[in-house]
Amino acid sequence: MDKCLTDFSGWLKRGDFFVLVEVPLPEERADVPVFEGILRRMQSVLASRPGLKAGIAFTDNSAERSSDFSMFFKDLSPALKSQSLFYLSGRGNSLGNLALQVESLKRLEFFNVVPVTGESRASLRKPGAGHARVPYLDSVHMIEKLSGLAAGAFCCGSAVNPFKYSPEETYTQYYKLMKKFKAGAAFAVAQAGWDMKKLQELRWFLEMRDCHAPTLARMMVLTPELSEEIFACAHPGLMVSEDIRGILREENKYGYAQFASAQWRRLQIMAAGARLLGYSAVQVAGVERPEHAESVLAKIAEALEEFRTFEEWRAEYQNHLSRAEPSPFPFSYYMFENLFQWQYPEGCLKVRDPRGCGLGTWEKIRYEICSLLLSKAHRQVPEEHYFSKKLLVKCRGCKYCRVSLTQFVCPETCPKGLANGPCGGSFAGGLCEFRDRKCIYGQIFRNALWKKEVGSLEDRIVKPVE
Repeated sequence: MDKCLTDFSGWLKRGDFFVLVEVPLPEERADVPVFEGILRRMQSVLASRPGLKAGIAFTDNSAERSSDFSMFFKDLSPALKSQSLFYLSGRGNSLGNLALQVESLKRLEFFNVVPVTGESRASLRKPGAGHARVPYLDSVHMIEKLSGLAAGAFCCGSAVNPFKYSPEETYTQYYKLMKKFKAGAAFAVAQAGWDMKKLQELRWFLEMRDCHAPTLARMMVLTPELSEEIFACAHPGLMVSEDIRGILREENKYGYAQFASAQWRRLQIMAAGARLLGYSAVQVAGVERPEHAESVLAKIAEALEEFRTFEEWRAEYQNHLSRAEPSPFPFSYYMFENLFQWQYPEGCLKVRDPRGCGLGTWEKIRYEICSLLLSKAHRQVPEEHYFSKKLLVKCRGCKYCRVSLTQFVCPETCPKGLANGPCGGSFAGGLCEFRDRKCIYGQIFRNALWKKEVGSLEDRIVKPVE
């Protein structure tokens, strides 16, 4: 089957705006019957709104990595499969099991897929928590593998988190995105956030790079309980500034109905804004029941009719924020000047300098020593210069050394072992998703910037350690 035959990819190619309702797969097999009931009702809801194109985004955060998805989708109609998206998780996965998953999806005729590295289990994100290391597949390797196993069969996407507020995090997110496109991704999904300037920044970045890939924006319908989980860092990568946190807590003071009303209005404004900023779709998370999905579709349809121009939408968005600062102080880096001044980039884009990314004296000395001793480490037997690597880069004794390909920062010092760029799960200031260290890609970016080698961060796909 050619990927252009699916409704989803057809919508992307034609520029039709559509909505995806996010539905997580059940974490336990015992919950499958309940999931099937929800799915049957969800199909009915989506079919009831012919005026707005809609599908489902299936996410997988289960504890066990399945190789056969037939148990989940035996009652899913062929039409809805072609309109929906499936997120393949790399947590606890392997390239061998990925091949089995791809075959399962082909048998089910489920051809719209986004491979993601996957977030850690909540119990493992407590600072200082001792745990056995869980293997993760790098999403770049997953996309590359998917393209190799089933060339032309899948419409393959990539995830990116534009809600990063330091130069190191911003640039490395976008460099990895470009690497994913080179590996075979055809579209991008922006992770959730509340800062529309960051969504515009992503679109302007792609425009600057002359990359015309479609983009989708993930959004969340909050409940008081979910917002408190986000405040407690239970959802990696979700940035909430003190001002936005204050707004949400103020809305919660007046009861659940008032809080829910405010969230629906926020969703309307953000969904309409996404369309006006050039996004092809919105993916809405936090929809717990099929009747909520019906409300999502109705509210978004109203908003698309309400906001016809960028100028009237911008005025409403700024009024809704009431001068609240969406960036997490003191981190407030935006790649471009004049965001929100125009709907689309006008003329030459003005890129802000990545200030504050210099290296200290010891960092420069260490880099030069590594360059002298380890510049060919990827071509040498792993035992070569072992004690030097142990001292300088905290060598983990891999059977294939990659430090010379990652600016002399060992990718195995990342809890997920990522060698092709960061995941989207870091918190403000580059704090790792596991909250016990800084993300290694801050150091990698600063090293590359000092040596004027930032292009290598998107050009080279570093192979995995098998």
